[in-house]
This record gives sequence, C-alpha cells and structure tokens, in this order.
Amino acid sequence: SILEWDQPNASHATIKRREGRMTSPRGAVPALGAAILLNLPLGSLYAFSLFLEPLQQALGAGRGEVSAVFSLATVAFTAAMLLTPYTYGRARPGILALLGCALGAAGLAVAAFASSVVTAALGYGLMFGAASGIGYSVALQAVNRAMPDRRGLATGIAVAAYGAGAVLFAPLFRLALGEMGLAGTFLALAALLLAAGMVAAVLLGHTGVRFDTGGAE
Repeated sequence: SILEWDQPNASHATIKRREGRMTSPRGAVPALGAAILLNLPLGSLYAFSLFLEPLQQALGAGRGEVSAVFSLATVAFTAAMLLTPYTYGRARPGILALLGCALGAAGLAVAAFASSVVTAALGYGLMFGAASGIGYSVALQAVNRAMPDRRGLATGIAVAAYGAGAVLFAPLFRLALGEMGLAGTFLALAALLLAAGMVAAVLLGHTGVRFDTGGAE
C-alpha cells in the first residue's frame, strides 16, 4: 500500500495507509488545475451549434445530416464516460488524460479536412466526442481522489469547468470562424486541446493519486 495523507484538523496531520493510492493536501491544487485545463476545451464540444452552418456549406449537406454529427458526439461522450473507469489501474491518470486529448485533437484534425458528413461524424462525433468523455471521467476521478474529504466541492468545480467550456469558447469560435474559417478553427482547437492535455498530464503526475481498476469512486 501507499501512504495517504488525511488532515482531520489544521494542526494535526496524520498519515494512514489505504488501498494502493496516495493523496495529500498538496495534491488538491494540481488535481483541480488539471481538471479545469481538461474540461474547459473538452466542454467546447457542446458549442457545436456554431459549426452547423459552416459545416453545411463546407460539406454541401442539410441541417439534419450535420446535426447527426452532434448526436453521435453525445452518444460517444456518454459511452466513453461510462467505459473509461474500466481502464483505471491500467495506466496512470496523466497518461489517460493525455491519450484522451490526443484522440480529441486527432478527431478535430479529421473534421477540419472532412469532405463528407461521414468523415465529419468520425472526427468530431466519434473521436472528439469520445475524447470528451474520457477526459471528463478522468478529471472527476482525479479531483475526488485528491480531495477525499471535499468531494462535493471537487466535483462541483470540475463539472462547472466542463459546462463553462461551451460558454467561454462560443465567442472565441465566432471570432475564429470569421478569421480562420472552419478548418482553421478546428485545427486551433486541436492544438489547444493537445497542449492542455500535456500540461494536465504533468499536473496529475504531481498529485500522487492512483486509480483502482474496475470503476470510479
């Protein structure tokens, strides 16, 4: 087993052993930072409405066809969020976060050069949608492990960051679409997501948390 810090009061920190993971008061800050870095760009998945008309024009498709891309993204998000806990214990949290962001960046790159609705659905819908679910799951698990005595607060911050992603990125997407076009906007988001994943992986490495195999807490 690995040492875990527990702090029942401000003046008397105690050390106790628990099942194969280590958390400490100092791990809370990097865990929260990683969760925010992950969830802000991943939450931009839900600003898809801004891409409806540009995708229609680029692909020569109807609104119903393009809307199906987002429908697939929500399904992929949900499936990935539910399945990701089964990978816990097989890789470090930072590695899982980085892999998720790399998958999302690759999906956005595919969507940037899509020539059909099917390709856009593969890139944005399946790959970016799944990446969003992976990152969201890892972020929630990380903050809960790093802040075992304040899980409500930790979860609230992580979930709020994800929700804020769509709100904060919406005006940025409007600006980017006007300046760089659809492909440039997707590629810029891909680069930002990959950078966020790299920094989040480093931060998660400093939390000391480990995930157990088989499910989330």
